Amino acid sequence: MESNCWPTLVCFVRMLRLEVLDRPGNRAQKEPFAFLVAAGVLDDSARARLAVDFPRYTSAGFFPHEPDDCGPSVNALIAELTAPVFAHVVGMKLGIDSLETFPTLVTICRMLNKRHGTIHTDSQSKIATALLYLNETWPDTSAGCLRFLQRADSIDDQ
Repeated sequence: MESNCWPTLVCFVRMLRLEVLDRPGNRAQKEPFAFLVAAGVLDDSARARLAVDFPRYTSAGFFPHEPDDCGPSVNALIAELTAPVFAHVVGMKLGIDSLETFPTLVTICRMLNKRHGTIHTDSQSKIATALLYLNETWPDTSAGCLRFLQRADSIDDQ
């Protein structure tokens, strides 16, 4: 991991490994929409700290990031995810010029229920969506997997 010091003199250990976005084996496509799937973007050594610092929401759903709900490592990770350099690199990979100039919204989810797994599209006003999963393990079924569909009305049109 690499240490970064921002102009505010707040130093932290970098958790995101943007260099892995260039690895062969990552999946980047432009059709039917631009998307990128990359493994290993989060440094493995950050996982234990993030697990301790992750908010303990008692219900399912997506919650706006509230720094007071999160511990220091989660807030540091969100600072990295919302930094202009992250948006710029992701924008380059997706073919979106100047992604770093658009506003960022961060939501956090600890658990979901069945209705959250239905077919859906992001809103028309969203330029890009970044999902970062912190699950330690996934079941041996399709649970937890993303499906990228050609149409919003057919689960089989992948």
